[in-house]
Amino acid sequence: MNRTRWNPGYLPPSAMRVRRMADKMEVDTRSIDAVQDLAALLAGEASPLEATALQKNVKQAARSRPLRALESGKYMVRETGQVFENPKNAIQHQEKMLYDYHLGMRDFLLRASAAPPLEGDSPLETALLTFKAMKESLPTWNPTMEDSEVDEMKLFGGFANPFMSEQMHKEMKTRFSAMKTLDRWERTMLLGASLYTEETEKEVDPCSEDPELQIEIAKVMNYDIREALRVSRNISQLSNMNNPAMQRWQAQPDGDETAYRSMKSLSEISHMRTSSYALKKTQPKLFTHKLVNGHFTVREHGINRDRRQLLYMLIDGSGSMGGARAAMATGVLLNRLRNVVKGDAKLWFAMFDGEPRHERSACTPMEAFEAVKYVMDGNTYSGGSTNIDGAIYYAVQQINQKREEDPDLILPELVLVSDGEACCKTTREDLGEIRFHVIQCATGLQKDLRKLAQSTRGVYTHID
Repeated sequence: MNRTRWNPGYLPPSAMRVRRMADKMEVDTRSIDAVQDLAALLAGEASPLEATALQKNVKQAARSRPLRALESGKYMVRETGQVFENPKNAIQHQEKMLYDYHLGMRDFLLRASAAPPLEGDSPLETALLTFKAMKESLPTWNPTMEDSEVDEMKLFGGFANPFMSEQMHKEMKTRFSAMKTLDRWERTMLLGASLYTEETEKEVDPCSEDPELQIEIAKVMNYDIREALRVSRNISQLSNMNNPAMQRWQAQPDGDETAYRSMKSLSEISHMRTSSYALKKTQPKLFTHKLVNGHFTVREHGINRDRRQLLYMLIDGSGSMGGARAAMATGVLLNRLRNVVKGDAKLWFAMFDGEPRHERSACTPMEAFEAVKYVMDGNTYSGGSTNIDGAIYYAVQQINQKREEDPDLILPELVLVSDGEACCKTTREDLGEIRFHVIQCATGLQKDLRKLAQSTRGVYTHID
C-alpha cells in the first residue's frame, strides 16, 4: 500500500525495475510500495497522504488480510495473535494496528527523504540504499522472517514496527554522521581484518565511497565505539601523550645504503650531487648563495634499523570497569594503537585486578584489531580488588625484559587505565627510564599516581 500521493505526470519506477535494482544491490524486495514512495519523495514528486486518505486505504488493505477462524468459534488477528470472540472487534483491532503501522511508515519515509544516509545515482538507488543502510547498520532490528509470504510488514518487524521508530532512525543518522568524521586510521581500525588478506596486504581502501563499505563501518558505530573514539581523540590533544614517529635511518660511514639530506656545513661539499655543480657554471652567484645557506643536498651512507617505540598498557579488569568504562579503556587503547598500525611502535597490554593477568600482544595490525575486540568485551571485566603497585611492578619487569631481548625497542611508555582508589607506593626509581601515564576513569584525584606520572614527564588525567 502506498503512503504518498504522486504528482500528476510523474511515473514511479515499476515493480520490475525496483526488483532488478534491488537484486543487484542485494536488498530485500518485499517493500516495493515503500521503495516507490521514498523514491518519489526524494525526487520531489510526491506528498504524504493525509490521515483520512490513509485511513481509507487501510480499510481496503484490511480486506486482503482475513481473520483466522478458530475451532472454538473465536477469531484471531494473524499478525498479532490476539483472539476475539466478536469478529467486529477483531476487524477494528486489525484496522487500528494497520493504521498505526502505515502511519509510522509514512512518517519514516518523510524523515528518510529529508536526510538520506547515503546518496545514490538516482532517487530509486538512494531509496534502496536507505532501506539497506537502515536494516544492516542496526543490529537491534529483528524482523519476523518465519513466513515465506511476500509481506512488507513481516520484513519490517510486524505491527510493532520498531524499525521505523524515530529513535531508531535517529540512531541510524548518528551512526552515518559519525562515520563521516573518521580519518583513515580510525576507519582502518573499525574495519579491522576485513581490510587485509592472509598476507596482511591491504586490499580495500578504507576511505572508499563504496556504499557497502560505508554500511559496514556504520554497522559497528554503536554508542560504545563512538565513546571510545571520543576518548581516543581527546587523548590525542595531550601533547605529552603524542607518540613520535620513529626515524629508522642511522648514518654510518660504512653503511651499504645511501640517502640524501640537506647539507649541514661547507665541509660536506664533496658529497653534493653532481647535478648541483651545473648551477655553478650557469649562475655562479646563485650557486654561492645556496652553498653558503646549505640549500644543497648531500649523499650519506648508513643503514635502516627497525627501531620502534615500546608501549605497554595496564587495564583495570575489576567489575567496576565494565559498561561505559570499558568503552573508555578501549578509547585509550585505540589511541596507543595508532603508531602500532603505522609501524612505529609495538604494544603489549595486560588486564589486572588483585594481580596481573595473562599478557597480550598487539604488535601487528591483526593483533591490534583483536586487542580492541578483547578490551571492548564486557565479560573481560570480572575481577575483584585492584592492586596497582603489583600491576606496575609486573609491567616494569616485562618492559625491561623486552628491551633486553630487542635493543631496537626505545622510548618505553607505560599507561595505566583504572577507576581504582588503591594507594600507590611505587617510586620514580622503580620505573627507571619508563615514562608513566595515568588515565583515571571517572574517579577522584589519586595524588600518589599523579605525582608519580608527573615525575616521569607523563600525563595524569581523568576521562568521564
